Amino acid sequence: MVEDQVAPSPGWRSVLQAGLKQINWREVGYTFAITWLWVTTLLFVVGLIAQISDSPAILPDTATVGILPNWFDEFVGRVRTRDVTDIAFWQHLFLVIVAAPLVEESVFRLLVCRVAEVTEQWKLKWPIVIVGSFIIFGMLHPNRIWSIPLQGVAGLLWARLYLSYNGKSQLAAFASCVIVHASYNFSVETWQVIREWAS
Repeated sequence: MVEDQVAPSPGWRSVLQAGLKQINWREVGYTFAITWLWVTTLLFVVGLIAQISDSPAILPDTATVGILPNWFDEFVGRVRTRDVTDIAFWQHLFLVIVAAPLVEESVFRLLVCRVAEVTEQWKLKWPIVIVGSFIIFGMLHPNRIWSIPLQGVAGLLWARLYLSYNGKSQLAAFASCVIVHASYNFSVETWQVIREWAS
C-alpha cells in the first residue's frame, strides 16, 4: 500500500526570507522622504503663521513644536542630562522605535488595509483606509487637532505603501510599513537628541 506523500511546508525562516526579498525599497524610501517632507513643511508653515500672527497658541501642544507629544518630556530630561545609563531611557527608545511601529502597523495598516482589500468589491476600500489609517490613527496620537494633519497623513502615506503591493505579499507590505514607521520614529528621536545636546 502506497501512502500519500505530503510535501513539507516551508519553514518560517524561508517564508520570512521570501517575503522580505519582495520589499520594494524604492517605495519605502519615497514614502519615508514624503512623510518627512510633509511633516517638515506643515510645521514650517504653522511656525511661520505663529510668528506672523504673534500667536504661539496655534502651535501644536507638544514638547518640540508638533513632532513629539508631551509624554516625551521625561525622555527629553534624560537626554538633556545625557543620562543614557538609565533603563527608562532605553525602554523609551525600544517602545518608540520597535514596539510602537509593530503594534500600530499591525492594527492600522495590516488589519485596516486587509479589511479594505476584502471590501474593495463594494467600493469601500478608500473610505475604510481614510477612517482607519488616517482619522483614527491620527486621533490616537496626543497632539490634539494637529494629530490628524501630522500623524494622520503619515498613516495615510503608509497605508498607500501597504496597498501598493496589491496583495502580492502581505509580509513585504507589512514589513515595508514597519520599516518606514520605525525609521521615521528613529529619525525623530535622533533629531530630538541632537537638538537637546546642541543646546
